[in-house]
Amino acid sequence: MEDTINRIAIHLRPKEKFLEWARTLDGDQEFDGMDLEGFCNTYLLDEAMDSGRVAIRKHLAKYWKRIAIEEFSAWWQGEEDWPVLKTIKDFEEFFIWGYSEIVCDLGKIRLEREGGDDDL
Repeated sequence: MEDTINRIAIHLRPKEKFLEWARTLDGDQEFDGMDLEGFCNTYLLDEAMDSGRVAIRKHLAKYWKRIAIEEFSAWWQGEEDWPVLKTIKDFEEFFIWGYSEIVCDLGKIRLEREGGDDDL
């Protein structure tokens, strides 16, 4: 059996509303050639107490603001230009998310963190 990590993975893809926002920042940006269906960022969260989409969404409610900041800042540094999101529902207008409750580490190289403590 493979080593599992005591985390759940949230997979995030931009929705059209995110792309519309990004286009307002840089009119030259073209998304036609990008593989947005395959594009996905993954965030590891502490394990949830319960399983299933409803339970994971409640768990995601603790983290969505941090995730949104990561996503918007990766695209544009000017916070004043970021969309104002007040609820997880607002977050879901910009991103589609999925999840994995089992995260297996198949790698042989030691895990490292960027920008933080690298002891895992």
